Amino acid sequence: MKLNCLRNNLYSIVVLAALFSCDGKVTDVSNESELNTIPESIDVTDLDLSWMTGKWRDSTTWAHTRAQILEHWKMDGNILSGEGWQLKNGLDTSLVEEIEIDLNQRPIVFKAMVDNQNQNEPIIFELKSYGIDSVYFENLAHTFPQMIIYRMINEDTIHATVAGSVSGSGMRRQTSVLCRY
Repeated sequence: MKLNCLRNNLYSIVVLAALFSCDGKVTDVSNESELNTIPESIDVTDLDLSWMTGKWRDSTTWAHTRAQILEHWKMDGNILSGEGWQLKNGLDTSLVEEIEIDLNQRPIVFKAMVDNQNQNEPIIFELKSYGIDSVYFENLAHTFPQMIIYRMINEDTIHATVAGSVSGSGMRRQTSVLCRY
């Protein structure tokens, strides 16, 4: 499992470079799946996010937080709920956000409750496209991130990307290589 995750680190750099074009718009260049744009009049009934369930650990310790990201996801009916944690020094964990994707809701949204942000109201990202191994949410009105993308690389590895502009200073992206643990 660890070997697959380490091998995919290089792949994540290649995918990330190809995923975002120079103008900052998200582009799908993968042959693994076609992303489907969601027209407002179409009901999304075939979206399956069960591949996101489980416990995931970032393979990188981020310098700006000196922490690893942990995500725990579980499916209850058509509701995918999760928690985002930071792991510092390999021992200390702190809850950073609570997340929910309700597949019954229209439009389908990614709701993030982040401590001390957005006046303790959920931050809402709307589903913009999806594939059998990927999902893309967007909220252009949010400060950062404006885009959240999850892509399954294999059963033990997911790439989680947050991206958007930061105070007009251009695009910023961060991709976490999450490995099942």
